[in-house]
Amino acid sequence: MSVRRLHLFLLFFTFSIALCGQKSDWKKIGLEEGLPTTAINNMVQGPEGFIWMASEGAGLIRYDGYSFETFFLEDFPVIEKVERSWRNERLYFHDGSRIAEYNGLSLKEISINPDQSVLDIINAGEGLYVALSDGLYHWDGDSLVPKSHLPKGFNALRTVGGDLLAECDSAHFLFRETWEPWHKEVTLIKGQANSYFKEGSLASIAGEPVPGSAFIPPPDGGLSFAEGQNYFSLKGDSLYYAGLVADSLSFNGLWPLPGNLGASAVNGLFYSKGRVVLISNKGLFLAPDFFQLQDNRYRPILSLEKNKALYLGTPGGLVAKGSTEEIVRTNGLILASTHLGDSLFIATESGLLYRSAKDRSLKMSPVNGFVFSLVQEGARVWAAASSGIWKLEEGTWSLEFKAEDLGFASIFSSKHQSQSGLWFASYTKGIWNFKDANWTNYREIAGIKLDSIGISAMQPLPGSRLAIGTLSNGLFIFDMARNRYDHYRLKDLEFAEIRAFDADENKLWIGTNKGVLSLVDIVESRKAGESGQLHFMGLPVSGGCLQLDDLALHAGGESGYYRAMLPAALQISEAGKLDLLEAEFLQDQDLGEMAEHPRAAFSGTHLFGNLDYDQNYLRFRYGMRTLFYPELVQYRYRLKGQTENWTYAGTNREALFSDLKAGTYTLEVQARYPWQFWEQSAATYTFHIHQAIWRTIWFWLVIGLLLAGLLYLYVRDRWQRQKERLKLENDLLEMERKALRLQMNPHFIFNALDSISSFIFKKDPKMAVRYLNNFAKLMRLTLESSMEHIHPVETEVSILKNYLELEKLRFSGKFDYEIELDEELDYTIGLPPMLIQPHVENAILHGLKPKTSQGFLQISFKLEGESLCCTIEDDGIGREKAKDLPNKKAHRSMATQINKDRIDLLRKSVDELIDLKIIDKYNQQGEACGTKVIIRLPAQEL
Repeated sequence: MSVRRLHLFLLFFTFSIALCGQKSDWKKIGLEEGLPTTAINNMVQGPEGFIWMASEGAGLIRYDGYSFETFFLEDFPVIEKVERSWRNERLYFHDGSRIAEYNGLSLKEISINPDQSVLDIINAGEGLYVALSDGLYHWDGDSLVPKSHLPKGFNALRTVGGDLLAECDSAHFLFRETWEPWHKEVTLIKGQANSYFKEGSLASIAGEPVPGSAFIPPPDGGLSFAEGQNYFSLKGDSLYYAGLVADSLSFNGLWPLPGNLGASAVNGLFYSKGRVVLISNKGLFLAPDFFQLQDNRYRPILSLEKNKALYLGTPGGLVAKGSTEEIVRTNGLILASTHLGDSLFIATESGLLYRSAKDRSLKMSPVNGFVFSLVQEGARVWAAASSGIWKLEEGTWSLEFKAEDLGFASIFSSKHQSQSGLWFASYTKGIWNFKDANWTNYREIAGIKLDSIGISAMQPLPGSRLAIGTLSNGLFIFDMARNRYDHYRLKDLEFAEIRAFDADENKLWIGTNKGVLSLVDIVESRKAGESGQLHFMGLPVSGGCLQLDDLALHAGGESGYYRAMLPAALQISEAGKLDLLEAEFLQDQDLGEMAEHPRAAFSGTHLFGNLDYDQNYLRFRYGMRTLFYPELVQYRYRLKGQTENWTYAGTNREALFSDLKAGTYTLEVQARYPWQFWEQSAATYTFHIHQAIWRTIWFWLVIGLLLAGLLYLYVRDRWQRQKERLKLENDLLEMERKALRLQMNPHFIFNALDSISSFIFKKDPKMAVRYLNNFAKLMRLTLESSMEHIHPVETEVSILKNYLELEKLRFSGKFDYEIELDEELDYTIGLPPMLIQPHVENAILHGLKPKTSQGFLQISFKLEGESLCCTIEDDGIGREKAKDLPNKKAHRSMATQINKDRIDLLRKSVDELIDLKIIDKYNQQGEACGTKVIIRLPAQEL
């Protein structure tokens, strides 16, 4: 079985990390997880998405998000550092004495003096710089170009603002044609060249301190890292981190290092587009999960606040978690809290409390009784209480909606949406909306009675939409403008109870008894049908305990408070691409070297472009090359050329296609996290399966031409043979016809001469001369027509007239005759010569001659359609009496037999109708009264 791999580019995504709490849950990647060695010196990420590691004992290690692979183990078992060049997108690494370049296809060693040692390599503005024992060099792609000596006390090369920096024992030197002293006593932050620690505070390259820098201490040993708006600093046995929000560091926290890992064992930090990695001589350690339980001391968590500090409403008071932890003690249960300016408002079961930043003591507002929810709207605060809906504006509270106006319903949720205004939801009396100074009560929307579905959560959405959650009736998304809704039933939610909502501009987050869901996941899962799968993240959520802020999604429930890094910062990068990891031909055959470069890490390995007809059983494996929870990634794919519909694969990373027909196909794969929409773009790969030669149109065209050629030759040969045979037959028939005519002429001549001799014996010279003249004319006409196959009807009539005159003289006028010629007959219509004469002769000799009275003979020629009809009719004695004549048996009618033979020959040579009928005529008394002969011939053109 032959397997080929295809490495395209991957989807990666960026997000901001800033977690609170003290719990540490590092994930170790070591030998058990497939890491070839635990001694890793440093890591870089290649442009194609692979993570490359310099190791001690395992050479160059590549990680694709799923497995590890070693390179150049025999030549470079120990590698001190690997660096990626941003100029030519290649990898460079050294082992202290040698430097190598890897372009993804082949390895090339860079020549240096054997007496030199390699101190450091780094990618800077103009490409790769190399620190050798005798000075600084620049790699121009062909050779190392000397640039300068190294400053005294040199330790390592760094970059700042795109420039090269030398880090020495007690100072930093900036390289600009020559070394220049730079800020003293500073610690550069790796990964972000415009920031550094100076004199204990985080500063920018301009020298200005970053506001809030006291939240994150300077690192020990320079182990720091920055990516985007996230800063990390290794101090003591903890990793500190902070997010830059509104130009100020906020939400700082720390992760204690793993228990078996001291700070001295950490070789560096690595940030892999969403996951912090500690590099150590004991393996790799991934930062704690993005869904991280922060505090389990306070449960249930009833209120969250997202301003400068995080406020957790608990039965024991309001817990403010910032740089320090503070507990604001209250009487009774805390139901909600919010900020307005410098004032903090706390909703409790015994009224609304507030305090200002200047006066830290709690005071009671006019809003008394149960205060169920608070919502801020610009410069106003709204409070939903048992006494009604209150509004704080310009320091004054006013009751806007009395309890009796609400039907004494308890408002359990209040929300504000910029487009649709304020919303207040109750369990039994529907929902109230306040917009443009008008109150509207919705008891029924799009035919759904709200008091019948058991509302448990409410969230206004952009576009005049409203999300309504229930415990037992699923999820409703109402379109208020169009008065319609989408209903996701309990089965669509995998029977989860909806307890809380929160939303940003693009997504609706849903807190349930099974964890947190995204509406995107529900929609996509229902589209996928039976293959759909929901992803519940985190722990069960209590009612109202779900809230977004700029960096995180906060949730709380019976298990405690936890936070997830899931907001808009966690988007798939537009520049990222999906990775088709592998394709396999499932036929047992050797495909040969179809892949140009089986390990092309940077340009991608070409799996195949053209396949034979029997290489049509394919399996593709795909996946995102990422450290950030690849097990949560969902996939879908389609094979264009086979279908335009997407196949939802869930978390399955394999696509199987069997018995593909010939054609061009494009495999498209898309990936997303449960909270994301499908990307518009997709990773694609196009291949072509050739048609079997015997299934191609050209093959059958050639076969058809060959068969047609053979058929043509066969038919032509048969035609030629048939043509020759027909020619011979026609020649033979013609000779037979001529022979018959020759047989007939002597017969006639014999009869005619016999008649002339009778006149001579009777001593009637006048009649003999007359008879002889007619006979001469007849002979001339007969000789003229005897050489023709057919002659005109008029010629035949002339012959018959001369013959009849002779016979009339011979029998002394014993009969009369009439020849009738159809007016439609043209001179060009012909018939075979002497074809009528034998029947005329029979009519005279056997019908009219024996008759005692005067006889009559009628001959007619008529054109009937495409046929020539010749009729010979007499009123003689008939054929029955003629048989009984004394001399009949002795007479042998050769002319009649010859004529029948001629007609038979004509039938064989002509495909058209030729018919001969002899009809006996009878009078009314049933006595024979003559004979009628009908000869039907094709009307042949001369």
